[in-house]
Amino acid sequence: MGESSPGDPRSVSAVGNGETQATRPPTLRDVAREAGVHVSTVSRVLNDQAASGRITPDTEERIREVARRLGYRRNTIARALRTGRTLVVGMVVPDVANLYKAEITRGAGDVFYADGYSLILASTDDDPAHAESQVSAMLGVQAEGLMYGVARDDDAVLADIIDEGFPVVLFNRAAPGRGISAVLPDDHGGTRLAVEHLLLLGHTRIVQVGGPEDVSSTVNRLEAFEETLRAADLTGSHHFTQRQNEEGGIGSPKPCSKSAPTPPRFSPPTTGSPWGP
Repeated sequence: MGESSPGDPRSVSAVGNGETQATRPPTLRDVAREAGVHVSTVSRVLNDQAASGRITPDTEERIREVARRLGYRRNTIARALRTGRTLVVGMVVPDVANLYKAEITRGAGDVFYADGYSLILASTDDDPAHAESQVSAMLGVQAEGLMYGVARDDDAVLADIIDEGFPVVLFNRAAPGRGISAVLPDDHGGTRLAVEHLLLLGHTRIVQVGGPEDVSSTVNRLEAFEETLRAADLTGSHHFTQRQNEEGGIGSPKPCSKSAPTPPRFSPPTTGSPWGP
């Protein structure tokens, strides 16, 4: 195999025990030279503006093929300096392993991708200090907006974001009194349906396990839990867990069982029941 010349954008140098490293990434000029066109033509094609530049489909395809072969990647920092846009949005979730949060993340990513944006995701383990660090990093790379799913009462990180006038949308959790746009589930309705389902099955001693006490979804679900039981002339008990994950849920029943009677044994539904076969 022949050796690459020093000026070849694909040239590499050997280091250590057989390892290699690229001398420099290919540039627009490298792509233009290889494709036999002007740099501005390459720029229009790779920024999806071929139509406005009256570039033929054959030329566009040749440029894209050369860019792929050379391994060209757009320099987002240079683009941001030139246009004032990064086309990057940050998203902060409490736990990316949570299947519900994963579905939200996937949906957001699909929408952003369709509009030409990239999504930076951060999972904080619902730790405010971790959230502060991740948000700072997102602002540092000039993200154009933020989807914030870890809001709490008296959230200092969120307060700073708002004070800076940074575009932010809340999801899954609200921040009462902040006047920020938010996409939220029906915590009251969902909890009511869950409790009513248990009551319909004949259960009357019910324990509710919620998340952190200073989170809007926890507050809303607890209110609905208590309201639904009061309507049935019953009372229940509840327990807060700092992490809304499997470990937090598994660890909750033991402390709950100290203050709540043992639930009655479940009786299988009779034939013809809407819950049975």
